[in-house]
Amino acid sequence: MIPCVLISEQRTGSNLLLGQLSQHPDITNFSEIFNPKQVSAIPHALSREEYMALKARNPTKLLHDHIFPASEINGKPPIHIFKLQYHNIKSANGKRIMELLTPLSEDLQVIHLIRRNAFERYVSKLNAEKTSKYFVSKGREQPRPPDPYPVARGEARRAMRHYLDDVNMIKKMVRGWPHRLTVRYEELVAQRIKTINQIFEFLSLEPIRPEVRSQKQSIPARFQVRNYEKLREHFRETRFGRFFEDGPGY
Repeated sequence: MIPCVLISEQRTGSNLLLGQLSQHPDITNFSEIFNPKQVSAIPHALSREEYMALKARNPTKLLHDHIFPASEINGKPPIHIFKLQYHNIKSANGKRIMELLTPLSEDLQVIHLIRRNAFERYVSKLNAEKTSKYFVSKGREQPRPPDPYPVARGEARRAMRHYLDDVNMIKKMVRGWPHRLTVRYEELVAQRIKTINQIFEFLSLEPIRPEVRSQKQSIPARFQVRNYEKLREHFRETRFGRFFEDGPGY
């Protein structure tokens, strides 16, 4: 077994990416380890009830004993992958997870999923909160976007700065780990097959052509944020100005 972790934050395409990777026969996806309601694969030694209880009570033990058991790490497929989000890493449980992963760094495959456009990520997060929809399966009815709303300058600045700081925090945290790959949301959306194949190559797996099993929920921020043009003008000469330029994958 080869251990693998997907590190990301909300609204950066992690569900889309895991949905693609999970279709490979040599990848077993254990989903988000701190979400007791989210179930994908279940370790063979546990019933569904035992798995759900352990996930809610002690995710570190679940990872140590059943998802990444040391006795089964041998550098050969299958690949066991789970998702870890930035805000979880900052928690007490998250710090224990990172302490558990550090000794495995020689074997651990790290996929760091980031979103270049910090403002679009923030607006996507606001939309999800307003509609209470964080994931929509392909073929399901698309949620109606919320009515256009304003975003305060200070609120936007804090959100963008916070996300960029967190990205840098993770980069520093895994800098010494030998097997890591940075994947960008915009490339995943605009060049899906090429990006997925790069990940399969990183994981030393034969490529497949996975289906899309989820659909994009948000519309571009310029259509959603009522004072978008004023924000763009305000941030034009700052380090955040690039987030108000049109680009693929918005």
